[in-house]
Amino acid sequence: MQIEKGTVINGRYRIIEKIGEGGMSIVYKAEDEMLEREVTFKVLRKDFIGDEDFISRFVTEARAAAKLSNTNIVNAYDVGNDGDIYYIVMEYIDGFTLKSLINSKAPFTDQEAAGIAIQIAIGLEHAHSHGIVHRDIKPENILITRTGNEGTVKVSDFGIAKAITQATGPMDYMGSVHYFSPEQAKGEKVDTRSDIYSLGIVLFEMVTGKLPFEGETAVALAMKHLKEPLPDIKQLNPNVSDAMIAIIKKATNKEVDKRYQSAREMEDDLNRAIGHSITEEVYSDISDEPGKKEGSETVIMSRKNVDSIKKKENRSKQDDSGYGAREVGVVALAVLLAAAIIAALSYFGPNLVEAVNNMRSSTVKVPEYVGMTYEESMVDAGNKGLVVERQERYAEGVAEGQVIEQSPASGERLSYGGKVILYVSSGTNSIEVPSFVGMTREDAEKLANESSLKLSTEYVHSDFPIHTVTSQNPGAGTTAMINSVVTIRVSEGENDEYVVIPLLEGKKKEDAVSILKELGMTADLIESYSINVAAGYVMEQGVEPERTALRGNPVQLVISKGPDPAENETESQPTTLTPVEDINVEVETEAPAVYEEVTQAPEEQPEVISEEYVDENPDYSGEGDGGEYQEVPVENENIEMIIQETVPPLE
Repeated sequence: MQIEKGTVINGRYRIIEKIGEGGMSIVYKAEDEMLEREVTFKVLRKDFIGDEDFISRFVTEARAAAKLSNTNIVNAYDVGNDGDIYYIVMEYIDGFTLKSLINSKAPFTDQEAAGIAIQIAIGLEHAHSHGIVHRDIKPENILITRTGNEGTVKVSDFGIAKAITQATGPMDYMGSVHYFSPEQAKGEKVDTRSDIYSLGIVLFEMVTGKLPFEGETAVALAMKHLKEPLPDIKQLNPNVSDAMIAIIKKATNKEVDKRYQSAREMEDDLNRAIGHSITEEVYSDISDEPGKKEGSETVIMSRKNVDSIKKKENRSKQDDSGYGAREVGVVALAVLLAAAIIAALSYFGPNLVEAVNNMRSSTVKVPEYVGMTYEESMVDAGNKGLVVERQERYAEGVAEGQVIEQSPASGERLSYGGKVILYVSSGTNSIEVPSFVGMTREDAEKLANESSLKLSTEYVHSDFPIHTVTSQNPGAGTTAMINSVVTIRVSEGENDEYVVIPLLEGKKKEDAVSILKELGMTADLIESYSINVAAGYVMEQGVEPERTALRGNPVQLVISKGPDPAENETESQPTTLTPVEDINVEVETEAPAVYEEVTQAPEEQPEVISEEYVDENPDYSGEGDGGEYQEVPVENENIEMIIQETVPPLE
């Protein structure tokens, strides 16, 4: 199947447009016609359809992603195939990649870079807690929302994700070389700390606007991850704090055991150092500059490349003891500076001391957002390191866009990166009730639907014309909530001469007749065949349910006779010469069994002529030996009438 705009996959997903390509898949924007929502539709490249290993990876990706549900991870909805099209359906994000943001805005401030990195770390921590290693963290796989929860960072494309509990063998050399961990470069088993290394490289790129290592080949780049220390960050951006540099260096330590041992540890250090999240200024006016390289391609390194890296690494071991000592010194300096700041803040006032304590404990006191606009709340929450989720509600007397409720409440504490749900007014939820009085019931229902109201009908005796609305509650001109119920009273005449006919369809004939009799009505029964309604049950009724009829008048009921037997009969076969013996008909005859057709001759005929088929070798198999028909005279008084059924020819 050729995938193009308008193509419908599995009768459900309609392709809207192509939006990107990855190492394993082509990415489309599509519409889920069943749930009426836009989705991201990832299709495995045709190059890999015949490769069972890649198909297995693709299925693994889907299953891994389906386990995850977190604000900072792109949700997976569905996985399947339509013929040779293997796909995974994911949440559609209206936003942009971190790579686009870096190309447009880098270098970032410490606050901006930390705000993004914290959310990435939260997403990774969730994945790692489910036993899943991403193994391809890079800016192209980080999305930032433009609408909805604006500024939310989401980790996407678990294209080479794999459960830690599964075997991760030496042939797994996949990833993006610019963000490779040293153990990936050497083809060794990877764990969650490989993702932390890659996040450290991403953080380096955010604060400097550059990648730490470049090379003409994948092997050359991989060797730099193994051997070379990071470039001097201060030379690339003098505004980067020592605390941020220490965090980056610890995350990208070439020895696994010297890195952060969990994404949560790295998140905590980022919170302590900065405590701020992404702001509107960072993600506004995003543009993809044509002069800048957009991405780092996911590659699969051959065993030959990996063996080459190992040989080079063995020939020249990196001695990074000085690097470690420098790192310890920087961290120690950061600790001393933090102690000095805390002492100074203690002197200047309790409010500032509380702020410092917030950073030290990695928590923040939730502000009061009720009464503020959503935009004001979002900016404030972002500056305090909190993530905002918007949910809308109708609220009487509250302006649209104003926060009417929040969770958690003000005064409670959340960790940096924690989520605050803001319930925002979507405007008034009430309408003015129109007048239904004097309308027919059908017109009243039409007006109610147009006014987002529901009707409840009661029938009353009235001098109003039959089937017209006599009164309503609540009355016209009053205020009611959208989708609330208005009770209308409908006239059924001035006295009890009219009765309301109930639903009779689907009831047994006897029961329906009995109900009509109790109402003082008679039944006019008509029978008809039906393949849908069992015999003896009411198929149709002459008076619609809940409508009135004059007492004593007949109500027509159509009763099912079941399926029409004529429709089930096969077409009549032509008269066939049939061996009399085969149909077990006793015939008084002196001759042996023959193929014969005998009819009563008219009285005026002296004799009956019968056709007799003489077969030299009769076997009744439908084929003879080429015999012929003969006319045989038969005396009338010597023959009995034989009523012979028409039977299909023997086969």
